[in-house]
Amino acid sequence: MHFVLSEYKTLSKELEAEVYDFRRNTSKNDGTVRTDEEWTKHLEKYCSDDDIFAWILVHDKDKLVGITAIFKRQITLNGKNIALGGIGKVRVKEEYRRKGIASQMMKRAMEILQSMRCDIALLSPDPSPFVIRFYEKFGFLMMQTPYIYFGKSGGQYTDYGMVFPYNMDVRSQILTDKVQLNIGKGNW
Repeated sequence: MHFVLSEYKTLSKELEAEVYDFRRNTSKNDGTVRTDEEWTKHLEKYCSDDDIFAWILVHDKDKLVGITAIFKRQITLNGKNIALGGIGKVRVKEEYRRKGIASQMMKRAMEILQSMRCDIALLSPDPSPFVIRFYEKFGFLMMQTPYIYFGKSGGQYTDYGMVFPYNMDVRSQILTDKVQLNIGKGNW
């Protein structure tokens, strides 16, 4: 198998449809595919596509086998503006897992986030020990306090995430403050 990793700032209509189909039909790490009801709830909470800075897509010939989205937005932390980067929508086709594809996408995503001069990178992983350990290999640390975000409807949600400290001052604030980090509209 020969994998080709490509970066896109925007997706053509054809690639957008391919990515949507991939996201809708590729199983999560636990082997399940979201039901229609779960997909609707997911779209309510993960409504941050306007913040996508780049896509990383991996193909095996003409077949899409892996995706990752890189996000960026400005938020306020303790009265100061910070650049919040993020990694989301990480998914690899089941038959292509454990071949290094997710690791290659993560390495490239981390390089992109660093070049974007993000103060901190956030991700919201599945809570399985395997997934947590995977992201810890890249330097992500589990937050002790849940963060706040708002869904498409305006409803407020909380989630536990993992952060990567590009800026050590911001890292210490996020990991030690008892104040909840508010990331704005949409999780990733």
